[in-house]
Amino acid sequence: TDNVMKYARKKMNSFSPDTQVPICPKKLEFLINKLKKEYPLKEIHIVKNGKLSIDYRKIVKDYNIKVHSNSPDYDTWLMINSDILVVSKSFFSMFACYLHKGSKIYAPMWGSGVSNGILSKYNKANVEFYV
Repeated sequence: TDNVMKYARKKMNSFSPDTQVPICPKKLEFLINKLKKEYPLKEIHIVKNGKLSIDYRKIVKDYNIKVHSNSPDYDTWLMINSDILVVSKSFFSMFACYLHKGSKIYAPMWGSGVSNGILSKYNKANVEFYV
């Protein structure tokens, strides 16, 4: 318990925040362009919770993306059964990553990757990491 009390979140966050967040708009647009080149016949869908900011709404409109914000059960099912899954720094999407039935996963290079095994040599999923 002594070490737990020494944890200084503000100090740690000054180096890099290790929090659950959506993919930033610029990075999302970069990933969308990459996916459109690699998989030109695939549809792109976004699963989200809450309102989309103006930056995300512009991306959705510009790239004709289908947006899903249903029940957590159905949204998880959609992600698990997608062919290509892109996850954000979110344990909700990481859960779908563990059960994913498709062919490829794109995951952020995130501190939780060490503790959840996705960066392990034992992970046999087809995962490509992005920063």
